[in-house]
Amino acid sequence: MSLARHALFAAALLAASPATADNLLVISDGSDARNAVSYQIDGDGNRLEVLQTASAGGSLTNAINLKIEGDGNGGPSGGAFSGAPLATGLLPGRLTQHGEGNAMDVSITGSSNIFGMAQLGDGNDMTVAVTGRSNLFALAQNGDGNAVTASIRGAGNQAAVQQFGNNNTAVFSQAGNANSVSITQRSY
Repeated sequence: MSLARHALFAAALLAASPATADNLLVISDGSDARNAVSYQIDGDGNRLEVLQTASAGGSLTNAINLKIEGDGNGGPSGGAFSGAPLATGLLPGRLTQHGEGNAMDVSITGSSNIFGMAQLGDGNDMTVAVTGRSNLFALAQNGDGNAVTASIRGAGNQAAVQQFGNNNTAVFSQAGNANSVSITQRSY
């Protein structure tokens, strides 16, 4: 188990124990103390890239809180989006924040969950809880003050959320297997 807050951390090989040393987390935060990542990763074959860039002159922190329990989550070798998540243009395993005051709280319990998330703007919020296996999900916020709350439980589910503009809110829950949801919100 690893827990850390970073001002600058280019790359890390995380190991929950000697038997689970095949996790990779790459964090690029532009040497800015306004970017913070905390993580706990238990499992094997999890692959993630975190990109954070704070707005020039801003004072608020971008924060990512990430908890993964399981194997092959994020963007493991060979992991790819299909269906609605593919249409978002996001890359599997990449979490991006550009702006200030953005927050991601991500909890994954299970294996082979492929996901990507992006927040481009200020004051955006994502809360995601996934329990299961082989789920695909991509969440993108482009604007200010947007919020997503997502709960996915089961196997083979797909979800895509794209928010453009300001003050959009999306809340969804998937329970069971092979469910699909695609939400696009535009406010200008």
